[in-house]
Amino acid sequence: MHSPLIALKVFPISRLAAVALAMVAVASCSGKEAGLPAAPAPSAALAAPTAKSPVAGVQTQSLRPALEVNNATATGSVGTVTYRFELSELPDFPAGSRSVAIENIPQGTGTTSTLVPVELIPGKLYYWHARAGNGTITTSYSTTESFRADDRGFISGQTIVDPLTNGQTVAHERHGGHFESGPNGGWQADGPDDSLDYNIPTCSSCSVEFDVTNFASFTPPEEVDAKWLSMGDGSTFSDLFAFRDHPWKMTIEKRSGDGGAVKLIWRRGCNDDVSCDNTNDTRVGISWDPSKVYHFTMQWGANVMSVNVCEYNGTSCVATVYSATGSGTYAPPNHRIELGNRPRRETLIGARFRNLKVGPR
Repeated sequence: MHSPLIALKVFPISRLAAVALAMVAVASCSGKEAGLPAAPAPSAALAAPTAKSPVAGVQTQSLRPALEVNNATATGSVGTVTYRFELSELPDFPAGSRSVAIENIPQGTGTTSTLVPVELIPGKLYYWHARAGNGTITTSYSTTESFRADDRGFISGQTIVDPLTNGQTVAHERHGGHFESGPNGGWQADGPDDSLDYNIPTCSSCSVEFDVTNFASFTPPEEVDAKWLSMGDGSTFSDLFAFRDHPWKMTIEKRSGDGGAVKLIWRRGCNDDVSCDNTNDTRVGISWDPSKVYHFTMQWGANVMSVNVCEYNGTSCVATVYSATGSGTYAPPNHRIELGNRPRRETLIGARFRNLKVGPR
C-alpha cells in the first residue's frame, strides 16, 4: 500500500522580502554587518629624513657642495613638504657665524637637495643635518653627518682659490719657499725673493684675501721693510726699477724700524707725487705674534680702496690690527697678484700663507 503523497504549496515571496534576504546574504558573505561606517583614514605623519650625501667625512669636489637627504616618509595626507638644512663647523650647530641655515627647500622626487649658499674654507671639516615639515608637522633632524670641503685650488678668470694647505699651489709662478703641513700649515717664504705669482685679467672691482702666520714684529733681515703682498703690472716684476716706478704699483709692508708698523702704497695709475700713492704710513707699532693667524683683506672698486688686517680664529676676525681706506680706481694692465715681493727682494722671510682668495666684488 503506497503512502499518500503530501502536496506542497509554494507561496510567492514579496519583492520587499526578497531584497531583505539579499542584503542578509551579502552581509553574511562579506563578514560585515550592513550599515556600519568605513574605517577612518590614518592620521597624517612624517618621519625624519635620512642623510644621503655627503656623509662619513668624505671630501667634496666643490667649495659649495650639494647636501642631499632621502625624503621623509609620509603617512596619510601630508600636503606640501619642505626641508630645512643646517651646516656648521661644529657638531652642535651653535647660532652665529659658524652655522648656516637653508630653509623652505621644496621636496624632490625620492630625495631632496640644496647647494651650500656660501663658499666654504678649503679642507675644513663641516657638519650638517636636515628636517622636514608641512606647516603643521615638523620632524626631528636627520642624523648629523660630516664632510671635508674641497682643498684643491683653481684659477678661473678673475677668480682664484688657492688653499696652500695641501702641499701644492695653482700659482702661475712659484719662486722658492716650502710647504708646511698640519692645521697651521701653508706655503712659507724662506728667502727675500721667494714668492707666489698669480695673473688675472685686469680687474677694476675685486678683492684679495689670505691668511698669514709665523712672523713677529721684527723683520728678517731687520734692515728690510718686508712685504706680505704686491700687485701691479706683471711685465715689471722682473725689474726692480720698472716695478718701483710703475703707476699701478701696490705693496703692503711691515716696517723694520717702527716696531712692526704697517705701510701701504697703492697707486692709482700715477706716480708723480706722494698723494698718488694713496699711502697710509702712520708708523704705529704693532705687536705681531707668530703664534696668531692674521687675515688680510684688500678691496677696490666704485672709487673706494680699502685694507683690513685682523687677528683671525679660523672663522672670523676677533680684533682689528690695521685698517686703511682711500679713494680712486685701480686697474693695472697685465694684472699680477704676488704673495711676497720678488722685484725688490723684500719678501717677509718665515711668513706662512694660506687660503688665498681673489674674485670680483
